[in-house]
Amino acid sequence: YDKQSAYLHLQLAQMYALSGDLKSAAAWAEKAVVIDPADSDAHYMLIRIYIAQNRSEDAIRQYETLFSLDPDDEEAYFTLAMLLQQQKRHVEAIATIKTLLKVNPRSPSAWFFLGNLYMDTAKTGKARTCYLKALDMDPAFEPALINLALQYDADGDIVKAIEALQKVIELNSEKTTSYNDTDTSTVRITATVKDANGAYVADGTPVTFTTTSGSL
Repeated sequence: YDKQSAYLHLQLAQMYALSGDLKSAAAWAEKAVVIDPADSDAHYMLIRIYIAQNRSEDAIRQYETLFSLDPDDEEAYFTLAMLLQQQKRHVEAIATIKTLLKVNPRSPSAWFFLGNLYMDTAKTGKARTCYLKALDMDPAFEPALINLALQYDADGDIVKAIEALQKVIELNSEKTTSYNDTDTSTVRITATVKDANGAYVADGTPVTFTTTSGSL
């Protein structure tokens, strides 16, 4: 095959995509994949185009090709699981992350994402186990601490919720965090973590809570 030709096809695909002509973009990206079937960049571009076209099944088939090229491609597992999560196909998303954990069982991001998927399906016990596992892999993994605090707060375990938040503050003192002295011991946390990469801003404020003490 002509690798230069595949590259040029891919560049044309990208230009058409940027211009908004997704049909032409897909056609050129598909040609690039035919010319160089082992080019993971071409498969990823085709996936992005298919998703933009709402062709999720075609995108999933491209992921299958990526796994055949590199069974250890962690990015592919994460992005496929996110696509499945967006489509409410949680069983498949969970299976995808479990496969990733066979590839890299020490990935805190994978354990964290699996916890979020369990939260989506109201399996809070399994979610908590996953968040704790993420912290076993990386005790400084802040998103897992945030979600544990959310769970502890929902369960009425204010002491553990405060402990989790204190750890976050200690780990990253420059994080925008607000709290006020009040007459209540209730913690209220407004953050929501959904992103495998650790994005946990729900409303522009990472964490908002109140406590009886200003010594957190």
